[in-house]
Amino acid sequence: MAPVSLVTTPFARLLVIREVGATREAQVAILLDAGAGLPAPGRTLTALSRGWHGVEWRWSTPPLAEVRPFASAAEATAHLRETMITVAPTADRLIAHEVRLGRWLAAAGLVGLVIMVLIGGPPPLVRAATLLLPTWAMARTLAAPSVTGGPLVFGILAGLSLLMFAVVLWRRPARRTPIGLGASVLLLASAPPMMFAVGRQLAPAIELSGVLGWFGWQAVLALGASAYLAIAAAPLRSGRDATATHKWGIIAAGCAILVGAAGVIAWTPAGWLWWLAPLWAVPVAALLPVTSEGARRVAITTMAGVLAALAAWGASLDQRQQLAQADLDRLGARFDQGAVLALEALGERISAERLTRLDRLYSAWRGSEVATLETPTMLAVWYRGDPVEYVALDQLAVNWADLERVVEVATASRRRISLPRGSGRHEVLVVPLAGDTIVTVTIGPRSRIIAPTRFGRLVDWRSPRDPAYLVRELPGITEPDTPEFRRSGRWIRADRLVESGAQPVVARAEIGISRNRPFAVRAAVTVLLDVLIVLTAWLICRGLIGGGGGAVMGVFRRSYRRTVAATLAAFFLVPAVLFTLWSLLRLQQDSARERGAEVTRVLRNAVVRGELAQVTQADPDRAALELLADGVGADLAIYRRGRLVAASTPLLAELGLLAPVIDPALARTESNEASTNVAGLPGVNLRLGVEQTAALGTVLAAVLPGAEAQLQREQVDIALLLLLASLGGGIAAVVVAGLVARALGQPIEALARTALAIGHREPLPDLGDPPAEFEPVFGAIAQMEGDLRESEAELEAGRSRTEAILSTVATGVIGVSADGTVMHVNPRAEALLGIAVAREQPLIAQLPAGWEAVGEGVHRLLGPHTRDAESRELEIGELRVAVTVAPLGDGGLVIAVTDITEASRAARILAWGEMARQVAHEIKNPLTPMRLGLQHLQRLRADGRPEFAEQVDQTASRLLVEIDRLDRIARAFARYGGPTTGDDGPLEPVNLETAVREVVELYALAAGEPRVELVGQSATPCAVRREELIQVLLNLLDNARSADAESVRLVLAPLQLQVRDDGRGISAEQVGRIFEPTFSTTTSGTGLGLAIVRRLVEGWGGTITVASEPGEGTTFTITFVPATAPTPDTLPA
Repeated sequence: MAPVSLVTTPFARLLVIREVGATREAQVAILLDAGAGLPAPGRTLTALSRGWHGVEWRWSTPPLAEVRPFASAAEATAHLRETMITVAPTADRLIAHEVRLGRWLAAAGLVGLVIMVLIGGPPPLVRAATLLLPTWAMARTLAAPSVTGGPLVFGILAGLSLLMFAVVLWRRPARRTPIGLGASVLLLASAPPMMFAVGRQLAPAIELSGVLGWFGWQAVLALGASAYLAIAAAPLRSGRDATATHKWGIIAAGCAILVGAAGVIAWTPAGWLWWLAPLWAVPVAALLPVTSEGARRVAITTMAGVLAALAAWGASLDQRQQLAQADLDRLGARFDQGAVLALEALGERISAERLTRLDRLYSAWRGSEVATLETPTMLAVWYRGDPVEYVALDQLAVNWADLERVVEVATASRRRISLPRGSGRHEVLVVPLAGDTIVTVTIGPRSRIIAPTRFGRLVDWRSPRDPAYLVRELPGITEPDTPEFRRSGRWIRADRLVESGAQPVVARAEIGISRNRPFAVRAAVTVLLDVLIVLTAWLICRGLIGGGGGAVMGVFRRSYRRTVAATLAAFFLVPAVLFTLWSLLRLQQDSARERGAEVTRVLRNAVVRGELAQVTQADPDRAALELLADGVGADLAIYRRGRLVAASTPLLAELGLLAPVIDPALARTESNEASTNVAGLPGVNLRLGVEQTAALGTVLAAVLPGAEAQLQREQVDIALLLLLASLGGGIAAVVVAGLVARALGQPIEALARTALAIGHREPLPDLGDPPAEFEPVFGAIAQMEGDLRESEAELEAGRSRTEAILSTVATGVIGVSADGTVMHVNPRAEALLGIAVAREQPLIAQLPAGWEAVGEGVHRLLGPHTRDAESRELEIGELRVAVTVAPLGDGGLVIAVTDITEASRAARILAWGEMARQVAHEIKNPLTPMRLGLQHLQRLRADGRPEFAEQVDQTASRLLVEIDRLDRIARAFARYGGPTTGDDGPLEPVNLETAVREVVELYALAAGEPRVELVGQSATPCAVRREELIQVLLNLLDNARSADAESVRLVLAPLQLQVRDDGRGISAEQVGRIFEPTFSTTTSGTGLGLAIVRRLVEGWGGTITVASEPGEGTTFTITFVPATAPTPDTLPA
């Protein structure tokens, strides 16, 4: 066989890909396209590729039955590209697409607007109104049905709206009133009949298939019931709910569950029994006492879940009863107008399209209203009075003799004949076509009393997986036992006498109620899920409105209860999940084993029958194959060398339910069972079994309906059991975690009470016998309490000692608390303030006149913020005090007041002495050049030089100049020691180079070091006082000589002078202090020279900076202010 094959039937196109291994074969079937005649096929590739825009596909080749092999998947893909032709979507489809997109965008925009409003933090009422806006908008726009999904989502929105209103009511202050209590009782008591009426009115118009559909409908009822009960119970809230226990809420929930169990018994086909409503008063009465708010919510949601489950269950039984009643009404000789009209419409199509082949006839029927109404049908194609092709989908009471008599009456036009047979009226439509071909379509009463045939079951015709009711004949009974529906155990039955055929029959309709265990499991799961869903919706609504639900969740996330609950839940859930997986796997294995045994039984029965030899010959006898299939009760097929050559029902092969090719190597397994496999058509619930025959290369195949429906029901039951175990385990884990957390919390609470008692200096509570695990903690607490008492005694003793010490110190100390009141004051502080300071009273209000600055500092530094301490000196009369205000860590202050009157007087005396030393120091500077000049004259006279007279005159002139300088130095010291005045005269323009050169020449007269060198030039006049400039330069040169400098370079630049020496330098720690008075780097210096230098330079408006490296030398840089109007006499000659 080819690895890839394109299988084409009149109803489907499949791409089959095979991969053959050493002992096994893997086969994948891709459903490319499917027609209307296929029985519930899976999603086709063309349907999936249609996508959002609805691009259609058509085939360039007709759907003829053939198998086309390909050597590879690439070759098959290339062929598909050639034969599949895209069809552009119509304008209507594109418009519909854009309308749907616009509706979705509008809905998304509305949701975004709601989210933005909620994030803005409006008041709760505004939040509630904002959340209700989508409900109103969707109800008023055309987008609602397509966007929201119809009545189900409308019900959800309505339930959420009521729940939102209930949350708003529960946010109001809790207060009970007699009127509110009476109204609440009446509303709660009216809940059961209201919910039953709503359940009947809102029940879906068609049967719901599957558990999810039923539960979705029931969950909507539960949401609405919870909202109604929450609104009704809002007046029951009181101010004592916050401290109440959970007892009555738990009792109310338990009573509601018991009432729900009783309600299962109270339902009858005629309605609910009278005693159910009074019984509902028990959980209502349990809600009246004071209970905690959480327990009341759980009770309300449980009651709502029970009511919703009962209402949905009762409404579904009512609906099934109505369907069964309608089924019985269609039996007998009654005329089914809907089915007859559908039959006539099908006849018109047969005539118009000339459907002379059974496959085309079947396809037309499958897409007709006859099939939609699930009308029992038999199709046949006649040629010259003989049936050449036929298929019976149901076991109709009309036989071949009846049909032959109808066909014998030849007419040129279409006609319909009514035949009362069996349990009802049958209709035969005769459609003459070209030549001698006639098509007959026979239908029976639309009732489940007519069972599908073997072919009908194979194509899943009128075979629901979970039928709503059953109808069967009661053989041998001529009188109905229960003409009306009655409940008997887990069955609801009604009988009907049918008089249509030759003999009247009794038909019985039966509605099954689930077995006890599955029913109890589904009921428990339903109520638990209702409670969880409603409580979750409540928390979400409260969080959106702003109810603080997040704080509760935050506490839960930080508590031990979460850890214990997660551990216990895992302990419950992990074994349950493993057991469920094992059960599902075993269930699948048992189902496969049973299906294999059934296939083996059918094939063995076929092998032992005599017709096998006729069907395995070179030209199989189809009649013998049909007879053999009827004998074994299953459709059969013959495969020769892997290809289908004959089938008991050829339509199965044309539908694709019989694979056109199979692996020819299939043989009986080692377990002596036939090989079984699923049908080749995806989505079809069939099983195909094969058995080798005596004929070489011939395989007998049997087609049986799959058991997936029963398997799925059992799987659903197991899954629901797992869900119940998971929910029960989760709830049990939370409850046990709460109990464990409470047990752990009791000693912790005792520890908290003990700690509070210690903190409040109260007697310790009686702790009793703590758990063994907490004995070390309790012992540590007791030891801590003893240590605290000892510490308090020591602290009190230390406080007394501190007060005693502070009472004797000469500094006044005032302690101020964070609120500004006086905590402590010593006698010295009161003496300095001159008043008696009152404790526990504000300090600022008690300060006497003159102490306002202290009050401002207290006001500025008081409080929890951290600031640096402030100090200042105050003169109050003849008293001079130093006040320091320092903040404490607790927001208070401490104020230290020191009398510095005598200390100030001594400091002034010391300052005058210091000034005298400074004057003596500065006087020595002019004396140095005077001494040098006189020594120079002495040397000239001793040498007898002729220029002696001239040098005497020059030296005398310089001595007079230095004497004038001494006078100016005295005035400069007076100016340094006091405020600046105008006695020194104005600044004058000075040529910096001339002045500096004069100092260099003066130093050149003296022998020894340092050597002074002038570098650079500057013609820009500077605004200085010439005598002060000379004094600054001499001080800097004298400073270099004291630093053992060998050479000094005076570097000139415009408006700048640098004095660089190669002395021992100044350390980094000392550089910042060299301009301070009395600071000196030598033991012989007074530290006044550089202080005077900076004072003089800054007096000109200039600046002086210093840079020094130890061992490398020091550089002083002076920056000058330019002179605005230099004079000629100051310029260089």
